[in-house]
Amino acid sequence: MLARINREVANLGPALINLRHVKSFTAWADQEQKRNPMPFAADDREHSGRLNTIAGQTAPDTPGKKEGRLLVGFFRDARDQEYFMVVNMNYDRIKHSEHPWLVQRVRLGFTGDVQAVERLSRTTGKVERLELDGHELVFDLPGATGDLFKFATGEPFTGVEPRDGGTR
Repeated sequence: MLARINREVANLGPALINLRHVKSFTAWADQEQKRNPMPFAADDREHSGRLNTIAGQTAPDTPGKKEGRLLVGFFRDARDQEYFMVVNMNYDRIKHSEHPWLVQRVRLGFTGDVQAVERLSRTTGKVERLELDGHELVFDLPGATGDLFKFATGEPFTGVEPRDGGTR
C-alpha cells in the first residue's frame, strides 16, 4: 500500500509544488444536494467560476457513512493557469481506499465555454485529456485520494516534463 502511495506522490508532487493555493471548498452533499449539486459562488473572484458545481455520492448501501464528502482546491501556476484538485475525504484506517464503501462517483459541472479538462494521472504521471459530456465530467474517485485537473488550454501542465519526443 505504501509503494502505491509513494508512486502517486511522486507523480503528482512535481506539479503540486509549482502551484499556488487560491481557495478550497468542502462539499458535503445530502439527499437534496444530490439532485442539485453544490454551486460555487458566481461572484467569487478567487477562481474563474468555470467549474461551477461539484457533487459526490458513495455506494447507496453504505452503512454509517456520510455521502458526498469532497474537498476541492483551486490553484494557479506561474503562467496564471487555473488548476483544481478534487479529493475524496472518505477514508477508513482498516479498509483499502478502493473499498466500494469509500469510492465516490464525482460529478463536476462546467460553464458552456469548457469543452475538455486535463487530469494528471496519479498512477502513471501522464496528462490525460478528458472531453466533457454535456458540460459535465463524471468519474469514480477512490477513498482518501485526489485528482489534479486543469482546463484544456493547450498550455503544458506545470511540473510535467514532455515525454516521448515532446508529447505529453
